[in-house]
Amino acid sequence: WEHYAESLFMRWTYGQRIHEVRRGFTALANRHPREPYWYLQALATTPEQRGQGHAARLLQAQMDACSATNELIALETSQSANVAYYQKFGFQVADELMLEPGLPVWLLCHSAPKQSM
Repeated sequence: WEHYAESLFMRWTYGQRIHEVRRGFTALANRHPREPYWYLQALATTPEQRGQGHAARLLQAQMDACSATNELIALETSQSANVAYYQKFGFQVADELMLEPGLPVWLLCHSAPKQSM
């Protein structure tokens, strides 16, 4: 039922573009890390709250938690300005994909620092 509900939601949301969108999601999923990782789905701040460090504190808290357990974080963005934002936190571009009809998407990853023995 979950798959059926997801298909209905996708059809309702994307209409005739559903096949194009599914191809894009599949292409993105195929480029994700093979090892286990945390996926940052969304990080946003309302316009009146921007610039106050809220998103940075949330991101840093998750990065600290992942560093403590030596886990990887991955995310995608289609906005080039976001690439620079995440790079300030140590994320690196792992892949770039051009989706139809010409939408660039970057996959960024952040690895926990290697523990010295």
